Amino acid sequence: MRIKTFMAQNKEILILLLIYAVLYSFNLDKFPVISGDENYFLNPAYDLVMFGKMGTSMIYGFYNIANFTYWQPPVFILLMAASFKLFGFGILQARMVSVFLGFLTVLFTYLLGLKLYNKKIGLMASFLLVLNPLFFLVSRTARMEIAVACFMVIALYFTVLALKYSKMKYYFASALFATLAVLSHPNGVIAVLSVVMVILIEKIDIKPFKLKFNLNKILAFILGVLIPLIPYSLYISMDVTAFKGQFMMNVGVSPSNPLNNIIMEPSRFVELFWWFVRYDGVFLTFVMFAVALILTVLGLYYLVMERKLGDKFLLIVFMVTAVVFSIFVYHKYFIYLGLITPYLSILIALTLKDKITFQINKKGVCSIFILVLWIALIIGNCIFIDNFLEKTKGYDYYSIGSEVEKYIPAGSVVMGDHNYWIALHDKYRYYGRETGNKTSSMLVDLNIQYILYDNYWGNGNIWTSEDKYIENYVNQNCTLIGVIPANDSNGFVMTEIYRVNNKS
Repeated sequence: MRIKTFMAQNKEILILLLIYAVLYSFNLDKFPVISGDENYFLNPAYDLVMFGKMGTSMIYGFYNIANFTYWQPPVFILLMAASFKLFGFGILQARMVSVFLGFLTVLFTYLLGLKLYNKKIGLMASFLLVLNPLFFLVSRTARMEIAVACFMVIALYFTVLALKYSKMKYYFASALFATLAVLSHPNGVIAVLSVVMVILIEKIDIKPFKLKFNLNKILAFILGVLIPLIPYSLYISMDVTAFKGQFMMNVGVSPSNPLNNIIMEPSRFVELFWWFVRYDGVFLTFVMFAVALILTVLGLYYLVMERKLGDKFLLIVFMVTAVVFSIFVYHKYFIYLGLITPYLSILIALTLKDKITFQINKKGVCSIFILVLWIALIIGNCIFIDNFLEKTKGYDYYSIGSEVEKYIPAGSVVMGDHNYWIALHDKYRYYGRETGNKTSSMLVDLNIQYILYDNYWGNGNIWTSEDKYIENYVNQNCTLIGVIPANDSNGFVMTEIYRVNNKS
């Protein structure tokens, strides 16, 4: 009955979700161009389904990673494994998980805006989120960011319900989904901190010091944290040494310090700008960044002027995100910004909280100005998304497989770029190239028969710059048997194929 009532009262969001499903599923295997990270994350999901162990078998060594993948938390990997089990293996099946999580993110962005403000704000925020080109990228990529964004917005929605209705089940759900966020990616700590900060600020009186919630609610919250942590702890216990090694190498050690991290934070936005320029040109990207910035500033103005739960709520989320990203996160990847797109959408939606008027006065001028900005933002975002799809419509990632098959017989042991694992894993025993001393050990221990030698990362060969050994090894021990020409539309560069001498 509740579902029927919800559908009857919220037809607009159902239509928007239908549009989302169609738009975000279109050419899902073509945009975005498949990245090396997607190969890294699909590998353990595939191994779990096929061999019963969540190992990243294409990586040599690295703390028993062929049997246990600890360098990233497991939730998103497990979701992909479920998709592979149900629908088969492939980049399409992996990205279906991201699209589904994006679907939930749009829905709960609407519900969060509805609870914090009203139906209009919730609907406009979710509409803007669907048209957000960064969210379009994040929700179509087999990476963990969309899982964090999804679980975080669900956790915050239940936090609002917990504060409004003071029920144990909402505290439990809030903690559960916040924990799932951090078990999807370390950046999910933002979800945990945001939830905790919101609850503490709302439930603690400083003068006099007094807690406004009872022991049962605290226990419900703790239980929500423990339930997903217990099975993860059991998984860690299977090889604690491997966990320590992988975790410290990937998350626990930063080559920088908090001050340098703060100084470098603007580079995240610069990287985002130039990524858009690749598809849309400098002028359009600059205009759209300017429009989005103006609307964000106006949204912050409305946020500060109001005195509602929603305003305090959003400010806490933004402050926690800013502190974690700028101070503690060394990697300044722009795709991490996808985590906060739901709240930016709600923030910008606040600029439409007042009724639009066309009167010739100060209020009317402001209304028209905001309306023009919204129209520009919507049109610009549509152009962005159209360009994404148009410029990648001919992309065929799997074509590298047919090219390699011309030179290398099936079943051979091959070493090459990690980015080719999805396309080649079922034809060969395929390993991603390594750097430093690992390369020499890898070639011997794994009995490598063929090498795919490319300059995927730009000027000069990446192996030449990182590992002089492989260059010497190829020159002294290998025979060039073929060259695959560069194919920009299919996402691979010129690749030389070498046969290791004295290998059958």
